[in-house]
Amino acid sequence: MNVLRTIAVACCTLALTACVTNYRQPLHESSASLTLEHKNATHPSDTRITAFNNSRCIRDRGYGRLAKLGRGPLVSSDPVTTQVLADETLYLVFQGYSKGYNKGDYTLHSCVNLVSFEPQEKASYTAYQEISISGSCKVIIKDKATNKTAESFKSYDTPDYCVDKHLY
Repeated sequence: MNVLRTIAVACCTLALTACVTNYRQPLHESSASLTLEHKNATHPSDTRITAFNNSRCIRDRGYGRLAKLGRGPLVSSDPVTTQVLADETLYLVFQGYSKGYNKGDYTLHSCVNLVSFEPQEKASYTAYQEISISGSCKVIIKDKATNKTAESFKSYDTPDYCVDKHLY
């Protein structure tokens, strides 16, 4: 019986840690606040956001998954707020998918966006990925104080090496 209990605890622990962030929030450096939201209304859908300090999507120390948001089993649609380094370019990969019916037809859309911006010290930002019914997608990053796109925001063609092919 103890063996079964140990196996059950191990499985639950693995399932729960799969959704945990591995990004290290700055503690002593200057920082900004970034709120990540899931805007896709279809069920099921999800968005995974990963942070990098380079456009090559290489996981340097302290960078990694910021959040997994969505609608479905084991996924929360609640916004996640994290601290990010200020005055340095932050590269974000948004990888999202949505499933549902559009005019009676079953649809599956997946998309990946690579974007960057330079958060300003003590500023607050909101970021989310929009996936349209047609399947196109874009990322929005807004400064909460002005409700306008972050000044340094850039969007890039997403190279294949930035796509986590194990997500779908």
